[in-house]
Amino acid sequence: MHYWESRVVGKLRGMKQPDEGNLFTDLVEFGPAPTMAREIVVIVISLAVLGALFAIVGPTPLVWAIFGVSLVLLAGRFAVGLRGWSKS
Repeated sequence: MHYWESRVVGKLRGMKQPDEGNLFTDLVEFGPAPTMAREIVVIVISLAVLGALFAIVGPTPLVWAIFGVSLVLLAGRFAVGLRGWSKS
């Protein structure tokens, strides 16, 4: 497959190429990072930010809800990425 064709197919599948974007774009996008290693870094940073929020605000129901929703989103991103990473 030609390089540009693979980029178009990857874009249609929702996966970025490893040379696209940076850590910031990986953190703020809903879709998974282009590689498993970058997604693991995103998960670690997100958990650290959530831990800091938990330490600053305390264990309120709102913080628990944010923490739960964030874990579900991170797990979903990883699951979607796992399908794309195994194909490449």
